[in-house]
Amino acid sequence: MNACEINIKNFIIKAGQQVLSSTDSLLFHTIIGEWHSSLSLSSCLDNWELISKPKVQLTSTFLYTLCFNVRGLDLRWGEVYLLFSSYNVDIMVLLEVGKFDQDTIVTAFPNHFLFYQEDENAHGGVLILVRQTIPVTRVPCHLAN
Repeated sequence: MNACEINIKNFIIKAGQQVLSSTDSLLFHTIIGEWHSSLSLSSCLDNWELISKPKVQLTSTFLYTLCFNVRGLDLRWGEVYLLFSSYNVDIMVLLEVGKFDQDTIVTAFPNHFLFYQEDENAHGGVLILVRQTIPVTRVPCHLAN
């Protein structure tokens, strides 16, 4: 490392010490040191990947959710369907759906429960689709907006 690189490294470390706790500062110092001592970005990331790999295999599954402010489901229907079909989504929350044809949604997502809450204005409303393998119950709630 040349003198300029050392000065930059020290400046970054000092800036981190001012805003981080002592534990986080030590970790930050280690990360910056590894970053600057690596020959390339690729070798640095490869080293970090080896360290961060979990030692045991997890048996749990993940819950994939998608939240999308569609601002009118009828106008963004193609985008919603493309996102849904591109990813294995368990729960999809669509905001500001406005008026839409519920039969179309039920037909497009036959393996999902549909929950819809209308809003006071024509452009609002929330649509939630939940995969049928997930046990769900709608809880009635009557709150004024």
